[in-house]
Amino acid sequence: MNPERLEEILVPADATVRHVAEAIDRGAVEIALAVDENRKLIGTITDGDVRRALLAGTALDDPVADVIHRTPVTASAQLTSDALLLMMKDRGVMQIPLVEADRVVGLAFMRDLIGSIPLSVPSFVGREAEYLQECIDTEWVAGRGPFVRRFEELFASFHEQDAAVSTSSGTAALHTAMADLEIGPGDEVIVPSLTFVATVNPIRYLGATPVFADVDPLTFTLDPAGLESLITPRTRAILPVHLFGQPADMDPILEIAGRHGVPVIEDTTEALGARYKGRLCGTMGVSACFSFNGNKLITSGGGGMLLADSASRLEHLRFLTLQARDTTEPEWTHTKIGFNYTLSNLHSAVGLAQLEGLAERLARKREIADRYREGLTGIGGLTPFRQPEWAAGSFWLNPILVDEDVYGRSRDETIAMLDRVAIDSRPFFRPIHQLPPYLEFATGSYPVSDRLHASGVLLPS
Repeated sequence: MNPERLEEILVPADATVRHVAEAIDRGAVEIALAVDENRKLIGTITDGDVRRALLAGTALDDPVADVIHRTPVTASAQLTSDALLLMMKDRGVMQIPLVEADRVVGLAFMRDLIGSIPLSVPSFVGREAEYLQECIDTEWVAGRGPFVRRFEELFASFHEQDAAVSTSSGTAALHTAMADLEIGPGDEVIVPSLTFVATVNPIRYLGATPVFADVDPLTFTLDPAGLESLITPRTRAILPVHLFGQPADMDPILEIAGRHGVPVIEDTTEALGARYKGRLCGTMGVSACFSFNGNKLITSGGGGMLLADSASRLEHLRFLTLQARDTTEPEWTHTKIGFNYTLSNLHSAVGLAQLEGLAERLARKREIADRYREGLTGIGGLTPFRQPEWAAGSFWLNPILVDEDVYGRSRDETIAMLDRVAIDSRPFFRPIHQLPPYLEFATGSYPVSDRLHASGVLLPS
């Protein structure tokens, strides 16, 4: 900790609770150090101590003397980082005041000693560099290059499909899939409220209306139980999302959709390689959308893919991504409003190299999920995701639910605690019905989505 920030968190023993809270705020850390006039450490006060004191009835202008921990763990400023880290682990603390000749000279934090653990990072262990160099050597870096074809072919083969269409992003894939159905103003698309906003934005791009569905409390995905009541004569598509890499319960969704003649588009942007009752996610609807964003299971540095239930639909999707150009005409003739949604040869080169190692990546993701389940077993108030027997998720991210009454920390306090030891985590996506652009479409109640968001934490994956 730099000397200037250290000075901000030093307080006298007769300081008030307000004084301590202001010191913690100025120092932008979670602790203040009470010292005497010679900088000898008297004790420590954490932000949690301040909060508990206020909840117990202590006033801001009351002295903090009764709150001070007067026997804190301290360490010599001469100790090595490894020794400090071992001491923190042994004593169960996240920071240790450093002293020299009985005077406070520093404050060591566990997060600074262990390095950060990010939520998700890309892994480049295949032929990415080789393929990129080939693009540069051949000067074929833009769209429709040989790596585009190879990427699409391998992706289709993995899904036991005849072909696939690459796109510039997962959002572009979703937009194109809906445009293929000619969805527009006056039409409705049913979507789960608990999803990333990119699922819903393309509905509005097309001028259609999103109809929010609540989610199942066990799968976190679109709840089939409430689906049929949302279907109207204006319903043009149902868009289940395989959230966090976990399959939605597709059979009842497809059965309801089939009875009403409503197409199903799968949002598989987070679930490459996941299976539902043995079937790969992305092979059950009229079309399916995938994403290769930087934090996904495989990445092309941005990109997406489309699958479809027929060759004719897939060709129409490709046509739309290529600015709707009629290639049978000698001139540049565009017969519909299309999109510039093609994926470049450079991006496809990276995506192909990543896809070649998909089996190993899936195995690693599932291993991480198993370790979380084992490690969190028996910790009251923390519940890891438990997939149904019919599911084989890809575990893009690992969600847990925090029961504040049992665990003793709220969702936000849990995230803050992890941050203090340099572990990155995130809350669940804010439900779409809570977002300002979509408040007008929130016509019902979505208690499960709200509850999961309020208690959900995504762990490093």
